[in-house]
Amino acid sequence: MAVRRLVRLALLCAVLGATLRLEPTSATQCSLTSSSFAYSPATRGLAIFPRLPRTCCKDDDVASGRCLANRQTPGPGDLIDRVLAVVEGQVIMLSDVRAFLDLRLIEPPDATDPTQAVLTVLIERQLMLEEVARYMVAEPPPVEVDARLAELVARVGGPEAFEALLAIVGFAVDDLRHVLRDDLRIERYLAGRFPSARPPTEDEVAAYFREHAVEFRSGGVPQSFDAARDAARRRLSEVLRQELIDDWIARLTARGDVVRVTP
Repeated sequence: MAVRRLVRLALLCAVLGATLRLEPTSATQCSLTSSSFAYSPATRGLAIFPRLPRTCCKDDDVASGRCLANRQTPGPGDLIDRVLAVVEGQVIMLSDVRAFLDLRLIEPPDATDPTQAVLTVLIERQLMLEEVARYMVAEPPPVEVDARLAELVARVGGPEAFEALLAIVGFAVDDLRHVLRDDLRIERYLAGRFPSARPPTEDEVAAYFREHAVEFRSGGVPQSFDAARDAARRRLSEVLRQELIDDWIARLTARGDVVRVTP
């Protein structure tokens, strides 16, 4: 019941375009103009926020190194968090976009508006998770989650950097494990639903090789088509499979209950 009330609050925030901002109270204290709630990855809904974030980050700096380097103590009127979208009743917050970027759960997009680009990825991810839940995909074993977590820790620079990032984005390790577990469930679902695409024809493989010839080299020397045929076929097969997945995601998005919130 409590979770349901929080989700309803999220929907209300989305309709109103509500944001959470700091109001000045004293040199050492801050309060929120709205109730202190934040998105919890563990429940994919709103949860009571245990404490105010120690730092803030401007929207324009989300996908750049400045986001971490220039974080400062939040001041009066600084944006703390806001609802960006509601997907099938689940809330996606600005803090989710920041967390996925800061923790390198997603590659920073080469886009004019990185926030909206990452939001699109998170919307599609949530729609896929709805499908995963519908077909009751089995949970991955803990050892797979542990391995994925170890890869992430190494990717962000080791345990100390990892712990610092968790503090910045407001994640607990269990929150992150939940995200990684869901990623693995999506991968399992896609592997079962789209195990492969149709076999490409010889003409398609040859055309793919000609368009990507610079990518097929051995020891720095360009390969002939005969030498690169098998590699080109494998790459093209993966491209064709990804096209099937992209088309499926587009259909999910078209029929899904998705509300993007205008700032």
